[in-house]
Amino acid sequence: MNHDTYRALFLEVLESLDDKFLFEEIHPGTFSKKCNESFSEFLITSCSRGYYDIVQFYSSKDVDFKINIVDKTPLTAACEGGHEKLVQLLIEKGCNMNQVGGWERTPLTAACAGGHEKTVQLLIEKGCNMNQVDGLRQTPLTAACEEGHEKIVQLLIEKGCYMNQVDGWKETPLTSACREGHEKTVQLLIEKGCNMNQVGKWRQTALTAVCRGGHEKTVQLLIEKGCNMNQVNGWSQTPLTAACKEGHEKTVQLLIEKGCNMNQVDGLRQTPLTAACDGGHEKTVQLLIEKGCNMNQVVERRQTPLTAACKGGHEKTVQLLIEKGCNMNQVDGRRQTPLTAACEGGHEKTVGSWGQAALTAACRGGHEKTVQLLIDKGCNINQVNGWGHTPMTAACEDGNEKKSTVTYRQMM
Repeated sequence: MNHDTYRALFLEVLESLDDKFLFEEIHPGTFSKKCNESFSEFLITSCSRGYYDIVQFYSSKDVDFKINIVDKTPLTAACEGGHEKLVQLLIEKGCNMNQVGGWERTPLTAACAGGHEKTVQLLIEKGCNMNQVDGLRQTPLTAACEEGHEKIVQLLIEKGCYMNQVDGWKETPLTSACREGHEKTVQLLIEKGCNMNQVGKWRQTALTAVCRGGHEKTVQLLIEKGCNMNQVNGWSQTPLTAACKEGHEKTVQLLIEKGCNMNQVDGLRQTPLTAACDGGHEKTVQLLIEKGCNMNQVVERRQTPLTAACKGGHEKTVQLLIEKGCNMNQVDGRRQTPLTAACEGGHEKTVGSWGQAALTAACRGGHEKTVQLLIDKGCNINQVNGWGHTPMTAACEDGNEKKSTVTYRQMM
């Protein structure tokens, strides 16, 4: 027996029952517009699956549809599934079109996210608030842009949605579309006059968002439309550092070809090369060096490319930088040498390829094997670092007796 047949039989049984029996025995507590939790879940499930006949039956019994359970209303559930006829019925029964279901969506954002164009059209015609933020902090336009539903985006814009509205997550429709790489949606928003350099989520621009995702075609589009390639947003990244951090080599290549500043410091005080080294993206590092990036650039209170690679234990990247002539003893903006950085991370392989020392950091971090390795390599056990610590004082600094004893024995 298929679901339609079963549901038809179920409906026949319901229609044969006396109202008093139905609402006092089968659905106790629902008579006269009172809904218990069990019945509410049943009703919302019926709306979600588009069971129009069942919902219509209960609507004829004067059941209250203004319920909200599991962060969802009957209308939101119907909109989520794109059940247009059922949405029409629920609106006629007085359901609130702008009701936010807890941490869930409004009816309109649910329809937009699901790509249900006819349902969106119906809600707008009935007077739904097109710029309302839902329980997920999204606007209808942001929800449609995030999923790349181009026709719905077109419809919302034509009906007067605000294209540059920042939602509860500080994201704009354009940054949402860019983050997911929806090229056609991005094209549409730009054609309609969207602000391409507006700062959105985490103080990102559209170009930064698309570079972080490595969506090369969309990057090309934004650059051609005049996006600022070197824009720094507060403490966030530039387009180039975003692409470098994630290791999107082709996107990095494109940005460099278009004239992006390769040595620019972003809001996180990183250079493109430092960002690539931090992530251990060897091919991107190779590309940046070949294009002329400064390998020894020091940014205030931040790492050099080499200390970043050492801190992360990216042995191949360290090897590449050394082969290209990087200064192995340079102190970065945190007063670290490359070897100190490697020691703090406890990366034995990275340290092992070096014949020089910075034992204090290893002692402070409690990396016993690294300490032993450095001593074996001839480290000066009495060396004072830029912070005034010797290896032994570093080991004793936090009062860890076991760590201090081990370090002492190693140095004796």
